[in-house]
This record gives sequence, C-alpha cells and structure tokens, in this order.
Amino acid sequence: HVHTILDLLRSGNICCITILSCLVWMILSIGYFALSLNTSSLHGNIYLNCFSSGAVEVPAYIATWLLLQNCSRRLSLFFMLVQGGTVLLFIQLIPQDLTALCVAMEMLGKFGFTSAFAIVYAFTAELFPTVVRNMAVGVCSMAS
Repeated sequence: HVHTILDLLRSGNICCITILSCLVWMILSIGYFALSLNTSSLHGNIYLNCFSSGAVEVPAYIATWLLLQNCSRRLSLFFMLVQGGTVLLFIQLIPQDLTALCVAMEMLGKFGFTSAFAIVYAFTAELFPTVVRNMAVGVCSMAS
C-alpha cells in the first residue's frame, strides 16, 4: 500500500496532530527568523550583536541535548516556547535607553526559539505513525 500526503488528513486524530504541528512549526519559524533577521537592527555594535546572535545557539543546542536526555519532549518544547515567547513579550516593557538589557533579552528569546526549533524535529517525528513519519516532518517543515 502506497501512502500519500492525504493519509495525514484521513483520520481525525492524525489530521488534528498534523494541523497543530504545522501551526507550531509556523510560529517557531516566524519567531526564530524574526529574531535572527532583526539582529542587525539592534542598538549597539552591529558586529557584536551578530556574533552574540550566532554564539547564543551553541548553549541553546547543549541545553536542548540535556533537556531531551532528562525531560519529556512535550515538556521541553513547552518550556522553551514559553521562555522564548515570554521574553519577547517583556522586552516591550524595557525602556529604549537600556540597550544592553534589550540585547540580552533578545538573545534570551533567541535561545528559547533555537532550543524549541531543535526539539520540534524530534517531537514531530514521534507523534506520527512510522509509515507517514518522514512525510509528516516534511509537510510541517514545508508549512513553516
């Protein structure tokens, strides 16, 4: 039996999982790429900001590895999404003249989104049956 993309929409349970996974992937992509592309617009030294933006990903991937070893995928993804989103909400409350704090908060947000982006690959793959797993990860990645 040949499986197609329509198999992701046939069953009510799998259809719901597919739609929600695509939504999570879209939110993650928007957050991650918005923070990455906004790095040059931050106040302060543009080169230091770009370096910090790239350097924050190393500890994010290390933290992701530790989270995936010690916590559930769902809990890890939840906490990283909440951490990244909460930081981005609170950054609006910081006065413009505190540039170092603004940059630090944005890097903390990028840390959360980077970690969540790494977790979502493993989490999505584990949600779907084996016969449509690769296709589901591809559809979610394409939707993002």
